[in-house]
Amino acid sequence: MKMTLRFLSKSFLFAAVGAMAMASQALAVDVLFKATSIYGGAEPNNAANQIIVYNLPAAGSIYAGPASGTFNVQATVATPGSENVAGYGIIMELATGGPTFNITALPASGTPNNLNNSVSNSFSTVTQNANLSIILGDTGVPGQAAGNRSLGVVGLFPTANANTAVANNHGLFSVPISVPGGTTGSFALSLALGGPEFSGFAQTDGTIVTPPGAFPQHNQTVVVRNSRRGDMNGDGAANFADIGGFVAVLSNGTTSYKNQNPWLQVSYISDFNQDNAVNFADIGGFVAALGGAPSPAAVPEPSTLALLCVGGVAIGAAAYRRRRAGK
Repeated sequence: MKMTLRFLSKSFLFAAVGAMAMASQALAVDVLFKATSIYGGAEPNNAANQIIVYNLPAAGSIYAGPASGTFNVQATVATPGSENVAGYGIIMELATGGPTFNITALPASGTPNNLNNSVSNSFSTVTQNANLSIILGDTGVPGQAAGNRSLGVVGLFPTANANTAVANNHGLFSVPISVPGGTTGSFALSLALGGPEFSGFAQTDGTIVTPPGAFPQHNQTVVVRNSRRGDMNGDGAANFADIGGFVAVLSNGTTSYKNQNPWLQVSYISDFNQDNAVNFADIGGFVAALGGAPSPAAVPEPSTLALLCVGGVAIGAAAYRRRRAGK
């Protein structure tokens, strides 16, 4: 099933949120949406809290293919305090040529889907999943680029005749995205496109608590960075600052390092001989990457080799101690 968001906005969102389009525009406080990094801006060089995805190559590697990412959608309240709302409708649009919404199905209204709910502990007691409905389609919003991929989401709170308090930075849901292999660049993400007839927050009596004319409500950027082999800290360069990270992967494995740096493509950047394991056989490739050489046959600087040797000795000693302790 595929429909334009113009149809979506005039039927599905209208019915689900309830009289949002036709309700009085009297405002309480400004309740809006925003898209944020699921890591809170912890990625390297992300002071603006942009949505960062590290890519994978399009071909030439066992790890080639699309990369997965996720961003959070949160409520924002412009004035102090909270606002009571019963539901919301939101439309999002991603620029073409890069990431796409990675929604696995087009469920009917009220059926579960693969959107993660309640990214904020503030909503931990609100079960939204069964009441979230999503529809994908090419945008029909005037003034927007034809063919851009759009996502419509409606959330209804489970208590039919009551409002739920929403405060600043309350989490609503998380959206998975997919990035084609080899993609890099910055891609615009817009929330709540078109006009107040499309989306916003509403109370049970139909009163809209989203300011009219504030559309798009929020603009964000999805930045797709190139995953460079040997760049263990994700700063875009393979250098001495990455030696500690590589030694940590050698010592503790890729899973542990991925848990500490979930935004990185850890296996791709550290498995140089592509045997689905990171071990001593990958040291030569890592040393070559530090020097910018494409081949593991490059001769490393003595200081680099010494540091790696120290790391290798430490790993060996730790393994020896574990074996001794197991006896």
